[in-house]
Amino acid sequence: RERSDFYRLISSDGRNAERQTDADTLAWWDKQPWEARAALSVGPRFQIGTALSEFAAWAVGDLSPDEARARLFAWGYGDEFDLALLQDAAEMESRAEENPDAPGFGLAMPWNFRRQGNLRTLAQCFPHVERPASAGIKHNALHDARHEAAYLQALLTERAVWLDVAV
Repeated sequence: RERSDFYRLISSDGRNAERQTDADTLAWWDKQPWEARAALSVGPRFQIGTALSEFAAWAVGDLSPDEARARLFAWGYGDEFDLALLQDAAEMESRAEENPDAPGFGLAMPWNFRRQGNLRTLAQCFPHVERPASAGIKHNALHDARHEAAYLQALLTERAVWLDVAV
C-alpha cells in the first residue's frame, strides 16, 4: 500500500539523554557534508518514546495489532543497525518495569521479529540489479529511507521475475 513519509528528529534531552552517545559516531558526523549535518538542526524535536509510538501507529495504519504482526514486514540495510536500534529503544520500557530507575519507553515494534529482512543480503542475491540513483541529501534519514525503498522495490521486482521464470 502507498504510504506517506514518516520523519522525526529525536531530542537529546530528557530520557533520551540516558542513551549512550558514541564518540566515533560523533566524529563520523563531523566529517559528513554540511547539508547532512544541517538537516539535523532544523525542525521540531521529539522524545524518542513519542516518536516510536507515532512511528508504530504510522506503520500499522488501519490494521489491527494482530493483522499488523502477521502482515507487516520490516526491512533494514543490515541486521545490526536500523531495526536493532529501533527494537532496543522500544524494549527499554520492559526493562524499566523490572527496575523502575531504568530508562524506558514501553513499546514494541508492530511487526513480528520473524518478519524482518536484510536489504544488504537481498542485494547480494541479485548483484546484477543496479542501485537507483540517490536523490536528496546523503545520510539524511528520510532521503536514505526513500533511496533504500526504491532499491528494495527493484530487488523484489527482480526476485518476482526470477521466481516466475524458475517455476
